[in-house]
Amino acid sequence: MNNKEKIEAINKWQKCKFVHQLTCGKEKCNGVLEGKEGKGQKLKDINSKIYIETYFVYLDCPKCGYGQYTIPKIVYNLNYEQFEKLEKFLNE
Repeated sequence: MNNKEKIEAINKWQKCKFVHQLTCGKEKCNGVLEGKEGKGQKLKDINSKIYIETYFVYLDCPKCGYGQYTIPKIVYNLNYEQFEKLEKFLNE
């Protein structure tokens, strides 16, 4: 799963009515987190100390700026199509 697909999965999770949204862990904030792509460096070779650019997905709180770098795996593995079918059925 590439970063774009991960962010799409996070967005689907946050919009799904059947799961609890991922919210800010900072005390008294409780903002709804958003999936973002970050940029950093990773050590490529310890002997030559060469670094390469790397991109990663994290959760950002637009309310307070808190960043969460662990994302539950279920967010990426949930079958959202089943929830969409259930939501359609319940709205008929």
